Amino acid sequence: MAFHVLKIGGYDQYRYAWFEVSGEPNYGNAPHCPACHRPVGMLAWLPPHVVELKQAKHVGDFVLGAGGCPFLCQARVVERWRAHGLSGMDCLYPIQIAQNRTRQQTNDSVLYGIGVQHSVTRVEHDRMGVAWTWPPDANYCRTCGPGGGGVGGTIRSWERIVVDERSWRDEDLFFAVNFPGTMLVSERAANVIRSEEWSNVTTILADEYGYAFHG
Repeated sequence: MAFHVLKIGGYDQYRYAWFEVSGEPNYGNAPHCPACHRPVGMLAWLPPHVVELKQAKHVGDFVLGAGGCPFLCQARVVERWRAHGLSGMDCLYPIQIAQNRTRQQTNDSVLYGIGVQHSVTRVEHDRMGVAWTWPPDANYCRTCGPGGGGVGGTIRSWERIVVDERSWRDEDLFFAVNFPGTMLVSERAANVIRSEEWSNVTTILADEYGYAFHG
């Protein structure tokens, strides 16, 4: 199985809209590791789900943002995702678009907030060419570690992402429990994304996706 990283255009592109949460957002509990109960993801975004769209002249099929949820997508994406029998969009909620001062038209966009599945699927750090800012302690949690800060250690860079297929639960869109900052998709989901030709989204082979933190 070839896994892929899901990449959505955000603030560093100027063709499609991105979003900011409007007003004072409400947040609930973050997902927790089933073994040690440490938080392993972002806080749950509670209603009202109101956003401001930036660069709103062109709203892509996928919309990245600041706060709230991992991403937004058009209603037609949700419909086709389900039609293909894909999993991993854990919760969906309609998004209210706040009025802004521009004259750009956004009324034709019906957007949903997406909650991405937090899986017990793991990555294999020892095969990823990881460099550590702080190495993990010997007593790190064997479910959600290594990585993640604290006793799990802090990663500075990696050369590739390697998913432990033995731990994979057949999800099509997910965060790995010990690598929660990166959205991953299955090969079948990556094939659907390419075939549907959705805008403002792409996939990168996990084995080719390296990253180095700067600063």
